[in-house]
Amino acid sequence: MRPWIVTLVLLAGCGGGAAPHAAAPPNRCAGSYEAHRERSALVRDAATPGARRRLDPVAWYPVERGCRFPLIVFSHGHYGSPAACERLCSRLASRGFVVVGLRHADRATPRRLQGPERVEDVLFLLDHLPAVARGAGPLGVFGHSFGGRTAAEVASQDPRVRALVTMAGGADRASTALIRAPTLMVAGGADTVDPPGLSEASVRALPRGTPHALLVVPDAGHGDLLRSSVVERRVAAHFAAYLRS
Repeated sequence: MRPWIVTLVLLAGCGGGAAPHAAAPPNRCAGSYEAHRERSALVRDAATPGARRRLDPVAWYPVERGCRFPLIVFSHGHYGSPAACERLCSRLASRGFVVVGLRHADRATPRRLQGPERVEDVLFLLDHLPAVARGAGPLGVFGHSFGGRTAAEVASQDPRVRALVTMAGGADRASTALIRAPTLMVAGGADTVDPPGLSEASVRALPRGTPHALLVVPDAGHGDLLRSSVVERRVAAHFAAYLRS
């Protein structure tokens, strides 16, 4: 087992926790922490025979002994990388979350396969973290742009996901209708790539019983959401409410 995976197993919540769709009680380990960053190598077989996908995940995590922190996985936008989330992911780690961003090899993938392969990337990562694979720890997923759609697809398929955030990532309506995890959808009021109306339509497609909220940040463009202090606070609050135990 690689060192960064050992770190995640030790730091991420490994038992019990709140019910899947209930707000979690306060956690004594919630606070402000020094955040560290580690990169590792992880490869999986692609859908195309003989092809391999390098996920090369990056982990941001708080430094604190004796605490168990929730795990959240980040999916970047089209043709991007985990570096796109450096600011937001490191801030979330300093607020008491273990954050993992993985790389999606979009450029080396036929366009028709990019969406399904991205979902498989995330599921492969989760299946290689023992506590998550057992469904024992609190797990959240979030993403930006195409990554927001990826996160929503994962949440629609995997019951281990207890909280979801999409940023400028209006998702497929049929998939959105299957999401049970509490959902926060974030949109930029000045976004011309993924306008707020797409996120608004996605919110309406959620099941009636799924807790949800929509945040539209005025004057924010497509990439601005990853650098917004307003978004940071709302995303942290959403994950804290449903993942901490």
